[in-house]
Amino acid sequence: MDSNGPQHEAMFGRIYQSFKEGRWTDLTITCRGQKFECHKAVVCSQVKFFDAACRNGLKESETSTIDLPEDDPKLVKFMLHFLYGQIDGFKVADPDEDLTGYECLKASFGLIMLADKYDIPDLKAYGESCFHRILDVSSDYLPDLLGLIPCMYVELKDQNRHLQHAMVHELLRHPGKMLRGEAKVQMMDLMHTIPEFRQQ
Repeated sequence: MDSNGPQHEAMFGRIYQSFKEGRWTDLTITCRGQKFECHKAVVCSQVKFFDAACRNGLKESETSTIDLPEDDPKLVKFMLHFLYGQIDGFKVADPDEDLTGYECLKASFGLIMLADKYDIPDLKAYGESCFHRILDVSSDYLPDLLGLIPCMYVELKDQNRHLQHAMVHELLRHPGKMLRGEAKVQMMDLMHTIPEFRQQ
């Protein structure tokens, strides 16, 4: 059977539909009051964290319920849709929601952090791709992005430093937007309080 043929696509389409409808699920993921019913064969086969949680002999393996209290439910929802292979375009934070460029950039940053946390390389690559592509689309929201700078320098791991450089490069490409009014005041404050940002 051709693994890329129509039968293959139809099969995964049916599995995804089962996920959306909550049919034949055997794993529950909860996150800040939201509940996601999914399939161990799909989720655990791709994410070591979930695989270990379902096989460690502790509460999670007995109840088939995993709680993610520290994560953003919208990003968890996106992660699950991604694992089912059903994500397109820039709908980064919520597969059912259209977002502005700035919101997508902020969400792509969150996806990268989530992918790092649960060691999902393909999701991280997708988040980074969205991050760079959104930066290329428009500079209209650049002043607002200064609000992301503290998170980027506190939360990003060493292997993600290239995203900091990409952001700084984009900011410097548009001095007219960044060196006037409130944006200039915020930029100067960030350079004073975050030495790494000033050095870049």
